[in-house]
Amino acid sequence: MDLAAIPTTLEMTSPAGALVIEDLIAGYIEDEIQSSIGFAVLELGADPVGFGLYLSRWHPRQWEAYLSGYAGWREALREARFEVWSEVSIISTGLLRQKQPGGPAATGHGG
Repeated sequence: MDLAAIPTTLEMTSPAGALVIEDLIAGYIEDEIQSSIGFAVLELGADPVGFGLYLSRWHPRQWEAYLSGYAGWREALREARFEVWSEVSIISTGLLRQKQPGGPAATGHGG
């Protein structure tokens, strides 16, 4: 994600601006992952993360108990609810390109 391309009045190099940007990026990542899992499960009938494989190998009793109320794993997976969260830390903003009034983008290095 190109931070310089985000239309904002925030000073992205300030600590307060970085916290706001971190939250925005985390929200974006969460939404994209949630959307991808939802599409894979509901539209494709897939288990994109491998929940079934994990349960069947490492928790066979829970796997059997979970399946007992459903016609199969795909049906059980369709009924599952997923919670996705992410944590983003901006370590460095690097050199952000900022437009100079009436001139080319400033790169921070004489050219």
